[in-house]
Amino acid sequence: MAAVAVVVIALTAATPQGRAAVAHILRYAGIELRICDTAPPPVRTTAPMPGERAVAVEELAGLARFEVKTLPALGAPHGATVSDGGRVASMFWDGVRFDQFDGGVDPIFVKRSGPPWPEFVEVGGYQGFWLPGRHPLGYIKRYDGTEVPLRQAGPTLVWQHGELGYRLEGMKSMEEAIRVAESLE
Repeated sequence: MAAVAVVVIALTAATPQGRAAVAHILRYAGIELRICDTAPPPVRTTAPMPGERAVAVEELAGLARFEVKTLPALGAPHGATVSDGGRVASMFWDGVRFDQFDGGVDPIFVKRSGPPWPEFVEVGGYQGFWLPGRHPLGYIKRYDGTEVPLRQAGPTLVWQHGELGYRLEGMKSMEEAIRVAESLE
């Protein structure tokens, strides 16, 4: 089902008319991707996610609502946070952020994208997308659907495995991001 959705999205997003038709409805891996014909204005504020708090890396697995994975290709993370009552677990390296989250039916992150357009890719046999440019990132609170503007995000790889969504931000190229993502264990 997810693979079919990604193919439809990729074909539709290939034309200006298609992007206009699907704006505000591209949902995959717990992320709502809003594609526009022009680049969205940058977010000038930085806000934490709901309930976000720094934790010791070794405590992260016990605080998340799911099995926390690591990215051995990056080595040991320098820091970690947990958010939204354990729904989001994040790890940090110099200039790189890796979020793992309950990526079920309800989206929790919202991204706005204009040119350069997202590219749909395969990550270890799973569908995903690469957002090559800087873009606004927000967080959708489940209980009322409101959006919390978070920050301006850098190039990001997004993919889903089962009910978990993953976003890897800060890699210099799509190829490097996919290589790192495929080390997930």
